[in-house]
Amino acid sequence: MKNDRPAWLANKSSGIPPKSPVRVVSDASFEREVVQSDLPVFVDFWAPWCGPCKMIAPVVEALAEEYKGRIKFVKLDTEANPGVPGQMGIKSIPTMLVFKGRDVAVVGGGSTAVEDAIYLARLCRKVTLVHRRDELRAEKVIQEQLFRLPNVEVVWNTVISALRSDGVLTGLDLLDRKTGETVFLPVAALFVAVGQDPGSAQFQDLLELDGSGYIVTDALLHTKQPGIFAAGDVRTTALRQIVTAMSDGALAVAQAAHYLNVDGLPRP
Repeated sequence: MKNDRPAWLANKSSGIPPKSPVRVVSDASFEREVVQSDLPVFVDFWAPWCGPCKMIAPVVEALAEEYKGRIKFVKLDTEANPGVPGQMGIKSIPTMLVFKGRDVAVVGGGSTAVEDAIYLARLCRKVTLVHRRDELRAEKVIQEQLFRLPNVEVVWNTVISALRSDGVLTGLDLLDRKTGETVFLPVAALFVAVGQDPGSAQFQDLLELDGSGYIVTDALLHTKQPGIFAAGDVRTTALRQIVTAMSDGALAVAQAAHYLNVDGLPRP
């Protein structure tokens, strides 16, 4: 009889099939396998009881095959290894992060910018926070957390005057607003945290929005309107990154298909 079980059920203890390009890591091996890796590392935080994690697993497997040798893909069971997720403030799964030992910059001075810098400091070699004033507007408690981090530098009274690239971002020209001097800062990525507009105004009479205009969903991305799902940065979520938007997209497609087959009108 043909075995129709999906690949992620092939090994219940690890959540990945035999001979998979996705490696299993733990709290004990995370520093060696992820932080010290010479390659960028895609980390899938999951747990055996997490249904959405199982839906996304085949997508992670396919990406691992496609980028083999260029990006390392690993999975960490948050139930068996609560240490790393706790240190990183991961409160829900599936969560997917890319670790890359590069220098990056964040521009902004509010709570979002400071929180982004704190978060990135765990993933990157150095984080430079660029702010156009001489003091931050973020809450004092998170400012104190920021200033304690050894790999974060705040550049005051400075704006970005130009982005430099050779096909990809290589650095920033920073203009000191007091002296007029411009210096070059080499970075591999820039994160802009100077305010956000979710662009959801057209849905305000149809869907529930939070106080900042983001669409409210449940854990499976259902909105208050049956058959309407929200995914990515437009919805209320604790983390907005490309990988989390990808995760949302995969889950939303699966939920929409389930709705059409089970809850919606019969398919022709």
